[in-house]
Amino acid sequence: MTLRNLIRWALTSAAEKLETQFPEQQVSYLGKTANSFVYYPLGFHSNAPNQTLSLMMSVNGNSENRVIMPLSTEFRPEIEQGEVAIYHSENPSQQILFKNDGTIVVTGDTIINGNVTINGSLSTTDGQTDSGVNVGSDHKHSGVDSGPSNTGNPI
Repeated sequence: MTLRNLIRWALTSAAEKLETQFPEQQVSYLGKTANSFVYYPLGFHSNAPNQTLSLMMSVNGNSENRVIMPLSTEFRPEIEQGEVAIYHSENPSQQILFKNDGTIVVTGDTIINGNVTINGSLSTTDGQTDSGVNVGSDHKHSGVDSGPSNTGNPI
């Protein structure tokens, strides 16, 4: 058995089957259509859209024992050698970039579910709100009196 028979190009041709124990997706290759296990590195998962180019391998030389690794060819962010990017293949405005200088750049609207602790300063460029109330550097207060009195809450 040659290496050429063990590794092939394939295209995903149906959505991932969610009811199976392991990620499984339909692929087309060499005029055939079949189901294949999908390989993702530990801790990562995606549901590759139809017509995603994938590297398909036959495990133990058995062509019925297929595993694919979907590849993203539509969009790849420009990064420096040694940097790592995690990105959405169909929405390039969403990405996480791990830069060589130790900076992590998150691009896109972000929702964090859970508590957040920041050990260091926080800088914003587009204002700050808390429960819909402006608390940024340009916020205003109600009930402002001259002298030693306290102001009202931010408005």
